[in-house]
Amino acid sequence: MGGWLDKAEGVIFPNWSIGKFNEELPFVYGMDFGYVNDATTLTKVAKTDEQIFTKLLLYKLAMSTKNIIDFLEENVDKNDLIVADNAEPRLIEEIQMAGFNIIKCTKGADSIKNGLAKMYDKEIISEEEDIEMHKELNNYKWHDKRANIPVDAWNHCIDGVRYAHEELENDYEFYIS
Repeated sequence: MGGWLDKAEGVIFPNWSIGKFNEELPFVYGMDFGYVNDATTLTKVAKTDEQIFTKLLLYKLAMSTKNIIDFLEENVDKNDLIVADNAEPRLIEEIQMAGFNIIKCTKGADSIKNGLAKMYDKEIISEEEDIEMHKELNNYKWHDKRANIPVDAWNHCIDGVRYAHEELENDYEFYIS
């Protein structure tokens, strides 16, 4: 297993554990796009008041739009909501044209800081096989904790989780009705 089990000093989410995704809860998928240096990720996310459940479905470099759509067609119901990185509007539109229920995440001033703050006090529960998520949880750390500024690294899965969690926080009543 190696060094990925060790937590870096100053990690943002020290309170995480390995466990099963709670399939009884409403969920949203969070998606972060990458290509050469950053992976494209897709994570299934559910929450309670105290916990965030994650199930990593995709973590892969160099995926074309067709590769992404093919993956989604095999792994996601087209009616399920995907909240994706808004930095890729063309890609989101192409996925929408393929029939998927995908929307852009909301970003703005302090959206990273505010999104992390909403997740901070909760225990994150990640599936045992989600090694890339575990690596990120053990290495995503503060650049300046006092100012709530994270280092922009080890965050591709976590960004997708943040997008989905934000949607669940904002519209939680919608998902449980």
